[in-house]
Formats: sequence, C-alpha cells, structure tokens
Amino acid sequence: SAVGAVIYAEAIPVHRDAQVLATSDGTSALLHALHDGEDYELLFTAEGEFPGCQRIGEVVAGNGIMLESAGRRTPLRSAGWEHRLS
Repeated sequence: SAVGAVIYAEAIPVHRDAQVLATSDGTSALLHALHDGEDYELLFTAEGEFPGCQRIGEVVAGNGIMLESAGRRTPLRSAGWEHRLS
C-alpha cells in the first residue's frame, strides 16, 4: 500500500504500573507500555476526530512504523510476547 505510520511517543498512554516497573528494572516506562502485558487497547485508523479517542500517530507515505520522540524518528521494532504452539 506504500504507507507506513508514525507513532508519537509523547501521546502513548503509560499506566502507573509501567512507571513503577521502570524504576526497578531500568527499562523505560514507554517501552513497557508498548510491549508488555496482557492488556489490550483498540487501535484503528480514521479521518476526523472521535470523542473519547486519543490520537497517537498518523499514517504516512513510505513503509514501516516509526516512533517519534523529541522530533526524532526511529524504527519501532516488534518486541511483544509471541505465543508459540508446542
């Protein structure tokens, strides 16, 4: 489709538990929010504004998913849990 996405780090909701864990294990609270746990959020793309929804990024020309923080974009790698069938 020749499109990718930019996710704005400052817009990602970070639960207090992720902040507490970050102080004990040295991994940032943002990375915990992006990659940890059994919690799920609904993620969708749409045009316009939707009350009750939080915009965390945008679809852009190109490919891949970039994480933007402090004006700098870096590739967002997949680091979540992978369920494997045995």
